[in-house]
Amino acid sequence: MSRQITIQSRASDKDSFGQELVSWTNVCTTRAQIEQLSGSETVAAGMQVGETMHTITIRWRPGLTQGMRVVYQGRVMDILSVVDDFSRHRKLTMLCKEGMTRG
Repeated sequence: MSRQITIQSRASDKDSFGQELVSWTNVCTTRAQIEQLSGSETVAAGMQVGETMHTITIRWRPGLTQGMRVVYQGRVMDILSVVDDFSRHRKLTMLCKEGMTRG
């Protein structure tokens, strides 16, 4: 686990006009192993957009869920799933998508 990542959680609020304001709060910074699984390109809103799937493995820690995101060297990856290896509480494997992020 040679790469340093930051895991963030999403917080939202509304401004005085009722518009949603999204912010991200750092949950933790930890060491990780990152593996690229696949990549694809799609057209969204008339623009060509690339998406890459990754698995990110870290030492186990409580409270991480899908809907959070990983930041690695300025790259942002949405966490799609979090798996505790056979509920042993030794490591977590996260399936993440880089590309069209949620904000």
